[in-house]
Amino acid sequence: MAKSVMIHARIEPKVKQDVEKIFSKLGLTPSEAIQLYFRQIVIHRGLPFEIKIPDKKIRKTNDK
Repeated sequence: MAKSVMIHARIEPKVKQDVEKIFSKLGLTPSEAIQLYFRQIVIHRGLPFEIKIPDKKIRKTNDK
């Protein structure tokens, strides 16, 4: 059996609840989703998506 380590993270309760609903629909546990994310980081040798500063319109929408 492979060894594992524990990761602790602080997440806003509403975000956690929303994400866990999505994971449930996908048939994933939060641990499985985090493992997938970490594996993608290894494969891509960085984040598996583009990070950029949002424009003013998007920032305004997110502030609501």
